[in-house]
Amino acid sequence: MRTVLHQLYEMNPPKYTWFYNFVASNKPADGKRFIRSLGKEQQELAERVMVTRLHLYGKWVKKCNHAEIYQEISDENLELMR
Repeated sequence: MRTVLHQLYEMNPPKYTWFYNFVASNKPADGKRFIRSLGKEQQELAERVMVTRLHLYGKWVKKCNHAEIYQEISDENLELMR
């Protein structure tokens, strides 16, 4: 949502203003509900948010070492259990 807002700010100020107001009046933390509501009002923006979200997740996955994260969580859990 933030990435799309930033893109709209630079490329389409009227749509940015609309989307900013939409974000302010809806809860983006509840992803499914937020995108459903957005889709009812602006299908194109909802699709853009979904595509952007998937792209950013793909970049994040490439940067993460999942085995290392799993081990860190496992070690932390073990420490807490002790």
